[in-house]
Amino acid sequence: MSPKVQRQRPAPESHLVRRAEPIRTGGAEPAAVPLPDAAPVTPPAPPVPPPRAVRDVMAPRRRGGAPEAASAIAFTIRYDPDEAYEVDALVLALRRQLGWRNLDKSAFYRALSRIAHDNADVQRLALEELRRTGP
Repeated sequence: MSPKVQRQRPAPESHLVRRAEPIRTGGAEPAAVPLPDAAPVTPPAPPVPPPRAVRDVMAPRRRGGAPEAASAIAFTIRYDPDEAYEVDALVLALRRQLGWRNLDKSAFYRALSRIAHDNADVQRLALEELRRTGP
């Protein structure tokens, strides 16, 4: 084992030691020259952001696509590894069938939600599956 080496500080006159320097201001500032008959200049008011649109929750939402980030509500679904694999495989198979480069799970779940909302048979199937598997 090699002995521990201590770091030595450079000598005060060394080029490695930083010396205090005066603050550079760019020289003396010229005296302000008053403008003849000039009105006082006021800075422009900051731009006012447009009001956020409030969506009626009972109104039908536009079909397809993700909501804007400002109005989005996040959901989290936790799967066990086998369920996660099944969902990934299903979304990948749908993406290939569609011929799309990308298809994320959120678009898939949005489509399922719309289908179930509009179709009584899908709602009945979902009820049967939920009764069978439990909460």
